[in-house]
Amino acid sequence: MVWRLSYPVRTTQLLGRGTRLTGMRPGTLVVLEPDSGLTVSPTEGMVLWFGRDRPNVHICVGSDDAGVSRRHGALEYSSGCWWVRARGGRPVRVGGTQVLRKGDEPVPLADGRTSLLVEGADPRDVHLVRVHVVGAAEQPHRKPGSGTVPVRCFRLDPAERLVLTVVAQRVLLRRPGATLLTSREAAEELDVVQPGVWVPRKVERLVKRVRERLAAQGVEALVPEPGSTGYDSAYRRNLIDALIDSGTLGAPDLRLLGLDED
Repeated sequence: MVWRLSYPVRTTQLLGRGTRLTGMRPGTLVVLEPDSGLTVSPTEGMVLWFGRDRPNVHICVGSDDAGVSRRHGALEYSSGCWWVRARGGRPVRVGGTQVLRKGDEPVPLADGRTSLLVEGADPRDVHLVRVHVVGAAEQPHRKPGSGTVPVRCFRLDPAERLVLTVVAQRVLLRRPGATLLTSREAAEELDVVQPGVWVPRKVERLVKRVRERLAAQGVEALVPEPGSTGYDSAYRRNLIDALIDSGTLGAPDLRLLGLDED
């Protein structure tokens, strides 16, 4: 049976979006996906398990995929830092690039968001765990009466806005455990809006183009570091997060699909 959390833990809706992190103790771990809302204070010896055995892990991932181990990995707090440790038969990819296998030394989590990718029985199936470690400088102090910090908004042409809205629609609809549509799923939905225009490869090229453009503008974690590789799913999710956090993409865009946030 999994060790149950006896340290300060609370569950909140819609964590990880700016102001909801305000006031949290530095080092606090916030689980963004797949079961958003778990918030764990940094306490020496804390261990959070992730894997497919829902009753016996704290973060359930790939529950219907036999390729994911019952206890595939753990997040451990030790010596003032959260660490990722692989325990399953298949590796865990940290941050979309670093590969961590069972028996390897644990990898520290940096402040901010990190994606952990777990390969399923079918290598094309990749399961995502996303966490956020609250940093000491996360919310800088501002003097009373100081001006509002402007939100940086990015330019999207009509085709980019349409495609990215389709890809991100579950997130924009705020569905529990929302994931992005794959390129194939997006192409099928786009074919209803614009018949005969979109195929999966065309969707992939457009998303990659936007990722590379925003990366050139200074947005981090949208493309692999030089000399490294990574799963596109993590970079795609980072792109959508950047667009939503900046206000570039939002619920009003769902009207392009005839949908409404409510």
